[in-house]
Amino acid sequence: MKKLSIVFLLVLFAGIGIVARTVKSYPTIVCPTEAPNNIKLAAKEVRRYVYLRTGNLLSIAPTAAANHIRFYIDKTLEEQQYTLKSCGQSLVISGGSDVAVLYGTYAFIEKLGVRFELNGDVIPSLKIPLIIPPLDETHKPLFALRGLQPFHDFPEGPDWWT
Repeated sequence: MKKLSIVFLLVLFAGIGIVARTVKSYPTIVCPTEAPNNIKLAAKEVRRYVYLRTGNLLSIAPTAAANHIRFYIDKTLEEQQYTLKSCGQSLVISGGSDVAVLYGTYAFIEKLGVRFELNGDVIPSLKIPLIIPPLDETHKPLFALRGLQPFHDFPEGPDWWT
């Protein structure tokens, strides 16, 4: 009976060791409570789309952890310019304004395979592992005002087609 108990304990500890080695440390989304609303939205959007693509629900905390996804406003950047910079499994999305941080967030989400189209988001059904790719990018828009022209006020538009 004593030998059976020892064998059981050894198998139990070996199983715990295997489980401990397979549990991964996922990044924490850092969003201070006093952050602007667009940065709070950015944190929620990263959490949502990471969950939809990987099945991992990341936690949102007001302070940084070892692995983190962090957002901040960098006044050295232009108003709509943003950067994506990763280091290991940590990512910093910064922008010249809170709107630029949101643009950077959606650029990162596109790197997860999500596409934003007129009729809705396209989210691939195949789950992917949560790996922050190596990133060191800075982008700014080609136009100050972006969007869709809902009114066809030009001769070549569909209003003139017969």
